[in-house]
Amino acid sequence: AEVAANAELALDHFLALGFRRPLDDGALGGDGRIDLYLRNLNGADGSTSSDSCVGYRCIGYLVAENDYVGYSYSSITEAIRSVVPHEMFHLVQNTYSSSQPSTWTEGSAVWAVENLFGTGNNDFERFLPAFVTRSFRPFERSVVGFGDSYPYGAALWPYFLEHRFGVDVVVAAWVASEQAPFLDAVEAALAPVGSSVDAAWVEMTRWNMFTGSRAALGPYP
Repeated sequence: AEVAANAELALDHFLALGFRRPLDDGALGGDGRIDLYLRNLNGADGSTSSDSCVGYRCIGYLVAENDYVGYSYSSITEAIRSVVPHEMFHLVQNTYSSSQPSTWTEGSAVWAVENLFGTGNNDFERFLPAFVTRSFRPFERSVVGFGDSYPYGAALWPYFLEHRFGVDVVVAAWVASEQAPFLDAVEAALAPVGSSVDAAWVEMTRWNMFTGSRAALGPYP
C-alpha cells in the first residue's frame, strides 16, 4: 500500500510539473496501468525495464526491492520514497529518450525525488559528495561500473537549472532530449531564458563554492 501510494504521488507530481505520462502498455501486466513489481533483489534496489520501443521511446515497467533488508536506508519509508519515485521518473524519461547517458538519466531521476520530497528525503544529499568532489571528471562520461555514484550526484545539475532558471527548463530539456544528446538538449532549453550550457555551467561551479561550511553565503536554498 505504501509503495502504491508513493508511486501515485510521484506520478501526479511529475505530470503537474509538465512531464509526460509513461506510455500505456496495453494489456501487458493485465491492463494499461503502470506495472510495478516487488522482488527480493540483489545489489540494486530498483530498476526500470522496457517491454518494447519505437526508436528510443519505450514502454516499460518498474521493479523495486520488496523489504530493503540489508540496505542502508534509515527506514523502509525512506527506502520506498527514494526508490519508487526514482524508477517512476525513469519511465517518464523513456517517453522522450531511453538513449541518454546516465549522468542525465540518473542525475535527473535523483533530482525528481528531491523536487517531490525536498527535506523529507535524503537521497539527493547522500549522492552529492560523489559529484562535487570530482570536478576533474568529464561531465558527459556515463557510469563507469556498479557502485559509481557520480551520475547520481549529477542531480546537482538539474537542481541548479531548476533554482536558477525554473523547473520549466528541466522539462524543456527532456523534451529536447527526444531529438538531441542531453547537453545539446539543455542548450536548446536554456536559449529562451537567455543562457547557454557554457554560461550556466560556469555559474553552477561558482554556486558550488558556497556549499558545506560556506553555504550561508551562497545562492542554493
